[in-house]
Amino acid sequence: MSLFYYRFLFLFLFTFACSVDYGQTSRTDSLVLRSDEILKNIEKASPDSLKLRLLAEIIDLNMDSRPVLVQTWLTQGIDIAIRNNQSDKQLSFGLKELRLLNIQGQFIATIKKGNELLPLLNKLGSPLQKAAYLLSMGNAHQRTGDYDQAASLFTQAIDLCETNKIRDIEVRAAMNLGNLYQFLNRYDDMLLHLQRTLVKAEKYNLTEDIPMIKFNISNAEAHLNNYGKAITYLLEVLPYYQQTGNKYALGLTYANLSWCYFKSQQREVALDYAYKSYAIRSALHDEAGLAHLELNLGKIYLENAQYDSCLKYAVSSVKKSLALKLLADVRDNYETLFLLHESKGDFATANKYVHQFYAYKDSINIKESDKALDMKLANYRSVGNDAMNKDLNSLKRREKIYLAALGLLLLGLGYISVNAYIAGKKVLHKNIVGQEVTQTGTNYNKPGDMAGLPENSSLLKEIDDLKAENEKILQELNTHKSTDVSELRDMIFSNKLHSDAYWNEFLLVFSKVYPAFFEKMKQEFPALNQNELRISALIKLNHSITDMARALNITVDSARKARYRLYKKIGFSSDQELIDKIMLL
Repeated sequence: MSLFYYRFLFLFLFTFACSVDYGQTSRTDSLVLRSDEILKNIEKASPDSLKLRLLAEIIDLNMDSRPVLVQTWLTQGIDIAIRNNQSDKQLSFGLKELRLLNIQGQFIATIKKGNELLPLLNKLGSPLQKAAYLLSMGNAHQRTGDYDQAASLFTQAIDLCETNKIRDIEVRAAMNLGNLYQFLNRYDDMLLHLQRTLVKAEKYNLTEDIPMIKFNISNAEAHLNNYGKAITYLLEVLPYYQQTGNKYALGLTYANLSWCYFKSQQREVALDYAYKSYAIRSALHDEAGLAHLELNLGKIYLENAQYDSCLKYAVSSVKKSLALKLLADVRDNYETLFLLHESKGDFATANKYVHQFYAYKDSINIKESDKALDMKLANYRSVGNDAMNKDLNSLKRREKIYLAALGLLLLGLGYISVNAYIAGKKVLHKNIVGQEVTQTGTNYNKPGDMAGLPENSSLLKEIDDLKAENEKILQELNTHKSTDVSELRDMIFSNKLHSDAYWNEFLLVFSKVYPAFFEKMKQEFPALNQNELRISALIKLNHSITDMARALNITVDSARKARYRLYKKIGFSSDQELIDKIMLL
């Protein structure tokens, strides 16, 4: 009961504060008046076609400012379209619903609805509608942590928009693609990509998109610890969102100002902006936004040593984040709770949360992903083993050729020996028949003692010796290869490969097994750095993400991101394409 009371009091106070900052502009008032007018016309409209047109207009007017009402109008529009078998209108309202679900932070629902809508889109969708669909689905996959799928969807949207000159969605997709860099901790790349996108938006004169691009540039600056620059960008776009009444964007801007002021040690200003964002996001029912904002509030109160408030917001954020599967927010909240209880001297509870923090970093979702990856890799074990033993197989092929040649030589020698034996026997028989010879005390050469045969026996012995020597060399090569591979495996499980000195030692052994690997990698991909070559070597040895993380002394998540960065840098479209290529080198 007390929680409800405090929340009610909190929302009342800060909704009032936000209304002062919005500056209820004439534009906002005109939107409300126009919406009221449309509603009256909807009630009077008799043809369903007119109702659908009016519903579409009122939805577009209020999408960012009154999402709860928009949901009611969307449901109404979809029902009318289905009732009248107007598939094109059903598709149009369905696409608007995807955008609304994203605004409300219901990303799992967005993906589900989007998959249901796809057959209708493929059948009836225009290029504009398909581009809007790709953008909405990309946003949802990005927010649920499926960055590969998000990148693919944004790239498809950009290609489609460039072909059909759909400039606004092209720029938004490019902006979102740039934002993906933050999940890979590549903030310099993120900043550069967004700056280029800003130039494109200004070239196309997309005045509605320029503020959001600047907002995202502020994110990149903040991650690069340039909080002053980030605040400058945010204060630049703030008046635009206040004037246009875009509450969703306004709530984001307030939240980011809060974080930047907090990192700049201006905690009171940070709390002020956090409260303003909280009021807006509560009104919008933006659960994902509230989860992240409460995470930041917990951190701010922890820094202020206001432990009760820290606990309240961190626990609330954990519940929301778990429900929405916002993995990074769950992990970071557990870290806050660990630090909170450690600061209070409650080490038993702190120990519990630190275990949850690390357990969640290697959560069931991540482990299942690794398991799925291992299953995929299992299909390529034979390919990997063949690649590992390429040199040995080459030697074996040469041995077969050598043995075949020896076989032919032996056949030839055998043929000569048999013919010589037969010829000698004929000569001997002829001599016996043609002459009377007294055999007592007479010596003669037996056929088996012919002069050529001792030489043939010597050659055969030499061939057998060569064959035995060859087998011995092959056995030694196999032994050395096995020893080297075992040594490599021991080095990998030592967790020291991040050390340059240990890496050089690893490199010596690795080069014995794959003498031309690094040379080929550098020839084909000259832009790869030392760390990326290390990752390539571990892939060559058929090691899983978990093994790679252990070897390089990093987290599983960091190892996955490193693999992602590697195949993107090379220009491949998937991790599997990278594996296939490396296994063939």
